Amino acid sequence: MPAKSGAQQKLMALAMTEPSKVSKKNKGVLAMPKEVLGDFAATSTKGLPSKVKDGSNLLAKIAGGKGSAEVTKMVKRRIKR
Repeated sequence: MPAKSGAQQKLMALAMTEPSKVSKKNKGVLAMPKEVLGDFAATSTKGLPSKVKDGSNLLAKIAGGKGSAEVTKMVKRRIKR
């Protein structure tokens, strides 16, 4: 799944490479599988907005504590491919 914004891509890359530097409010992303983090981190930022203000994006759900269900759905979809 590609990142929806440059900020999301940077967060996922940071979570992969230096998890200790992820802020407290974004610690939910550390529960994501490395493979999924890699998919987000590998997204080209060209043409992406710097931030997404809509609260319905995946990162907002993860930060809000609803990430495990979303990650489970995403991993199941990926496995079916």
